[in-house]
Amino acid sequence: MKIKHFALVLGLAILILCLTACAGTPEVDDATMLEIPGVKWNATPEEVKKNLGLTTEQLLVDTQGESTEFMDTWVLTVTEVPFFGEEVVQAQFQFIKYVGYDKYGLNSVRIYYPDEVDMSEVRDTLIGIYGEGNSIGITRYHISNGKVHSSVDDKLHSSSIPDALLYCWESSSKGTDVLPEAVQEEIIAIYTNPDFDNFANRDVVLEYLEKSPLVTLYCTDGAGEGNISADDLYTCNHVNFSAAEYINRIQRFGK
Repeated sequence: MKIKHFALVLGLAILILCLTACAGTPEVDDATMLEIPGVKWNATPEEVKKNLGLTTEQLLVDTQGESTEFMDTWVLTVTEVPFFGEEVVQAQFQFIKYVGYDKYGLNSVRIYYPDEVDMSEVRDTLIGIYGEGNSIGITRYHISNGKVHSSVDDKLHSSSIPDALLYCWESSSKGTDVLPEAVQEEIIAIYTNPDFDNFANRDVVLEYLEKSPLVTLYCTDGAGEGNISADDLYTCNHVNFSAAEYINRIQRFGK
């Protein structure tokens, strides 16, 4: 009986320790879409604040940003928040609302770490979450002359810093699987219109939607703003998530 009692107590103790360790630590819901812990793309500012448990004291900026004839933006900047095992100097959340859409949706996240943080450790943490990336750059796709073309964007950090770390990821979820069928058909209709100046057939457009990453991510210790800004909130240690392609498509064509 004593052995059984001890085993029961030990099991409960381990369970409590596990629950304590996990409590308050947001997890990534969909790594294939490069989501950040606890937050979905196209989430509203209020949803982000609630899901991350942000307090008023942590908010540096929470206001409408720049606007154009096509969209409005909202900016949420926070501090004293840990991301990927390290406390950050600041994290900037940008939200977009395209004309005709009814809410602001999370479009990008920029995270700045203290200069003394070893970004190779942050990179390794990101690899553990999002899988192997690359140290070359992000592949961009576009349609031209009726075909899909690609190029590698490696101008993501400051060239003035020798041997700066750069590591990149592209979402593995294909647009042809993730985007609603109605959204895909709207985009296809634009390109297959004979009067469109960048005409392409349906198969080419589907190839473009399949290959073009909806979300991108890069990690660097050579962010340019860390060299030119006198503001202590901007450092060379930078992680950048961008869901611009995804938000553009679901908000503009998913009405």
